[in-house]
Amino acid sequence: MEKQKYTQEYAKELDKEDELTTYREEFYIKDGMIYLDGNSLGLLSRRAEQSVHNLLDSWKNLAIDGWTEGENPWFYLSETLGEKMAPLVGAKKEEVIVTGSTTSNLHQLVATFYRPTGKKNENLSR
Repeated sequence: MEKQKYTQEYAKELDKEDELTTYREEFYIKDGMIYLDGNSLGLLSRRAEQSVHNLLDSWKNLAIDGWTEGENPWFYLSETLGEKMAPLVGAKKEEVIVTGSTTSNLHQLVATFYRPTGKKNENLSR
């Protein structure tokens, strides 16, 4: 007999068969809550929480030396994260770097190098 689809029982059976179901325990989610918001930070994971605690401990114990010392030196995070992201986009590890948003990067670039001379200093890209 074919399973009746679109029932709560059928959905629960599918959940039991889902190989990703164990990941649910990684997240802080209230009992009985169904969380479907995909355009936000999402639920806090236990791994993310631990990463934040590790970063705070690094800051606390290393102070300014955290930029170049410790388990995950902050100065090299863009490159380190880029190496981890490279396989996701089919690139070599030295071809990817993780940075801020395009908007904030362009702002930093313009703020760093744009030096108006007083003549025709209006941005003509409008």
